[in-house]
Amino acid sequence: MPLVNVSSLADFDVSKLMDGESIRDEIKSNQELAALLKYYLLFTFYPELFEPITDADLIYNRYYWFRRLVTLFESVYGPDAGVEQQAFQILENANCELDWAMIQKVETMAVARVGP
Repeated sequence: MPLVNVSSLADFDVSKLMDGESIRDEIKSNQELAALLKYYLLFTFYPELFEPITDADLIYNRYYWFRRLVTLFESVYGPDAGVEQQAFQILENANCELDWAMIQKVETMAVARVGP
């Protein structure tokens, strides 16, 4: 599962998505959290930017960026069941078969802040 290098998308504007979604103020106001959310939103709403990519790799990348966001969010604001539930829903709502060993690897990488 290759994590996609997103450095070329650093300037991609997702402000309209952030305004249109029900995103917590704590995330919008924290520059690092907002940056992590941005990459999650790009994989979620603009998957064509990453073609060719398999459905599973798209989910793994979405999950990676959201897990990074959850990890940082909880280190700043403490545990939050709602944010954790949102992370699980990414996997639960996947439209393809996922490799649970790969999901564990993605979680480990996200917590360690390893990757793109």
